[in-house]
Amino acid sequence: MPHQTKRRVYRALLALAGLVAVAIGTFALPVRTWRTGEVDHAGFPASPSDAKTPERLWIDTDPACGHGSRSDPDDCFALFALARSERIEIAGVSTVFGNAGIDVTDAIARDLAARLAPAGHPLPTIFRGAGATSDAESPASAALASALESDPLTILALGPLTNIADALRSDPSLAARLERVIAVMGRHPGHLFHPSEGRGDGVLFGHGPIFSDLNFRKDPKAVDFLLSTRVPLTLIPYEAARDVMVTQDDLGWIAASGSVGDWIVQGAAGWMDYWQDEVGLGGFYPFDLVAAQYVLSPEAFQCGGGTATVDFGWAPGWLWVFDDAGLFVRPGAVSGSGRQVTYCPTLDGADVSLLAE
Repeated sequence: MPHQTKRRVYRALLALAGLVAVAIGTFALPVRTWRTGEVDHAGFPASPSDAKTPERLWIDTDPACGHGSRSDPDDCFALFALARSERIEIAGVSTVFGNAGIDVTDAIARDLAARLAPAGHPLPTIFRGAGATSDAESPASAALASALESDPLTILALGPLTNIADALRSDPSLAARLERVIAVMGRHPGHLFHPSEGRGDGVLFGHGPIFSDLNFRKDPKAVDFLLSTRVPLTLIPYEAARDVMVTQDDLGWIAASGSVGDWIVQGAAGWMDYWQDEVGLGGFYPFDLVAAQYVLSPEAFQCGGGTATVDFGWAPGWLWVFDDAGLFVRPGAVSGSGRQVTYCPTLDGADVSLLAE
């Protein structure tokens, strides 16, 4: 390599190292926005939800419990709670990539279903869905379309919206039969998903890691497509999950509830260690379980109308922490952009007792 080229490479690497050092140093600064993940905003006007528990529910899920120490087990908790509830009819279940690849999420969903059935809580047939962003039909999108043709239903989307978008692209008229999509995503502009929030003792001088809005990030085009339809959309964001924490004590009584609970808890052990050691908190936020609680007890949530817009950002996926991409929700109606959604940032009387039903 010529000497001048070596010098250019060295300078570029040095500059990159400097940027990384500055970024890490910024994480450690005692500044409210970076220490808590919050930005000053006027708040989101919300009131007790008047939504009703759906009569027919389709669950689209990306379970990864037990797949790895940083694989979120929250889908398994949500499926466990919903399968055991007598308040809803589960019309179908589909899998999608997200927390892990589709081979993993589909296998885990089927494993969980095989354990639930002998315990008296059978799930309907599970349909394999998209393994990446696509416009192609999958068994999941075809089954979802067929279910919508039969009767209207509500979809609980615990992962990316790929399967839902694929089904509606194949037959746009089905949107009129979709009563609502409940999705785990969305945030107000500027909000970082920062679990430590200035009160933990995790990595980066107690700052802890920053999370992405994963379900949005995995397929933002599917989100943008859904916003282009008239399908009612309810967002259960990270903010609502902050009102609930699963502790080691909770895992103890869930494991004691039976063989299925014990299997799920074993799959959550690495995630609990990650939150305790690196996030620096005593437990973890069960994002998808909170969405399941909205399905079963919507009146427990504070919700309001907002305007949702998609920003695709500028950076490649691996630089997401520096990017400005997101599904952003602003209170009320915003002239000239976005569409109206229901945004539920607060859960009253939050706990994990629905797992004891």
